Amino acid sequence: MINYRIITYVFGIILFLYLLNYFIYSTVGFSYYDFYLYYNKISNLNVDVIFFGHFQPIIFIYKIIDIIFGFHGLIILKSFFLILPFIFFYRLIGLGHALFYLLFPYIFINSFVNFNLETIAIFLIILFIYYFEKKEYLLSAFSLLLCILIKEIYVINLIIASILFLINRNYKIFVTLIICSLFFIYFFFNFIYINSAQ
Repeated sequence: MINYRIITYVFGIILFLYLLNYFIYSTVGFSYYDFYLYYNKISNLNVDVIFFGHFQPIIFIYKIIDIIFGFHGLIILKSFFLILPFIFFYRLIGLGHALFYLLFPYIFINSFVNFNLETIAIFLIILFIYYFEKKEYLLSAFSLLLCILIKEIYVINLIIASILFLINRNYKIFVTLIICSLFFIYFFFNFIYINSAQ
């Protein structure tokens, strides 16, 4: 059954975020470090860009959107990633919690005055918590593993999550996450960090 109310909410919020973001960009601009740096990386995407500064394969999704829809598509994509948790909370708990999510300071700042590639990580981390509490550990671990494709710093989340699985005596997932974490750290320091100005 189609829930027209949630479709109306989502469409209205995305439209509002898009118009507000476009207004901010047209008048005062996004912050230089986030928007202009990332948009430059998206516009000039090649293999070297993927391995410079941050490891962010997710940037390919943004590149495809940029090719098809241009700058406006990137704002809508960012808004869509921020709206996914809103839908999640609305369907699971209700409108009050969904609106509280949108007004949470980090979400608010990323919604209205900022641009980066990490908005999808918010939804993935929420999924991790949701599946972990439902004891669907494989889906929980997979949700968090996907975060590595967004930015290398999320390997910290993997290490912390592995401790949670260890406490729950899920040793297979614990070992898997630790191995993935160590492999990624080794990969990062040997192939990315040495080529980075950071």
